[in-house]
Amino acid sequence: MGYIGELDGLRALAVVMVMASHLHVDAFRAGEIGVTIFFALSGYLITRLLLEEHRDHARISLPLFYKRRFLRLLPPLYLMLAVMAVVHLVAPGFPNLSWVGLILAATYTTDFGIVATSGYPSPATDHTWSLSGEEQFYFVLPIVVVVALRQRWRMTSFARATVAFTLAGGVITAVLAAQLDQGNVRILTNPFVRGWEFLAGAAVAVVVMTDAFHVRDRVQRHATAARVAMAVGFAFIVVAACTPGWTEHNLTSGVSFGLAIVSAGIAGLLAEGVVAPGTRWMGSSVATWVGRRSYAIYLWHVPIFQLVYHYLDDLSVLQAAAIQLPLSLLAAEASFWLVERPFAAMRRRLRPT
Repeated sequence: MGYIGELDGLRALAVVMVMASHLHVDAFRAGEIGVTIFFALSGYLITRLLLEEHRDHARISLPLFYKRRFLRLLPPLYLMLAVMAVVHLVAPGFPNLSWVGLILAATYTTDFGIVATSGYPSPATDHTWSLSGEEQFYFVLPIVVVVALRQRWRMTSFARATVAFTLAGGVITAVLAAQLDQGNVRILTNPFVRGWEFLAGAAVAVVVMTDAFHVRDRVQRHATAARVAMAVGFAFIVVAACTPGWTEHNLTSGVSFGLAIVSAGIAGLLAEGVVAPGTRWMGSSVATWVGRRSYAIYLWHVPIFQLVYHYLDDLSVLQAAAIQLPLSLLAAEASFWLVERPFAAMRRRLRPT
């Protein structure tokens, strides 16, 4: 697929939404939508990479896939956790951090820990619940794809089955989850509930790569309609993010799944070169800079925010943000150059041949 700057712009939008939500600005509580965008985009990209590998090499190397994922995800995470472990040793009075939370984060089981305790036991590291769900998805999806491809189905049948399974499962799960308290963190962080958001992205990737519904041809022939669809999708996301009441405490799973489908569709259109009016900023240098560092920004901003809230609790929201945001970006930049770039070079040497 090559590098597509607009997809980094989509990552930038997601991480900015999450950060803005964590700044405790009363008018903006849409961080959950940013997480949904991340999930859908991850599902789309990973599935597309797997299918491209199978197309180009007639096979998928699971060992190489897992090595590349570990080299991408573990080093930046473990750097952040190592720094937080030092903080926990030198500042044992900091209540928002625990050894249990650090262990859960290091083993990608934070989501299960939150579901088991019905709460956030270690706020400085509990944001890794989304990373846990992502890693669990990365572990299972390649195996499913390999098994499915070995059945030698027609690619169109594979795509249609994927779409039908994702839509049916997502809708059924949304209906069941809607019967429960939407503010319950056992629903909001449950990998079996939120996993359908990853699958929404995966389904779009399968449709694009197999061209089961002639999507690419239709996008080329109806470029204007594709741009309008993208603009409408972005408008839906913006309205959801800016409408009071669409908070992480009442954003239903059904709405979340719908937003995942929209986000995955936008990612698919961006990958096909469609750029709608009002979205060209996504390919700008600022957006791509933030997007390329979005993983590090996501890792570092929560513990830094928590430390500032705890030790400088008399600051206003704006005063706290003036400290939190620069520190988060500096930490992310250091992580990007010290850890992510060197390990990225190692990943490039693990391409299938």
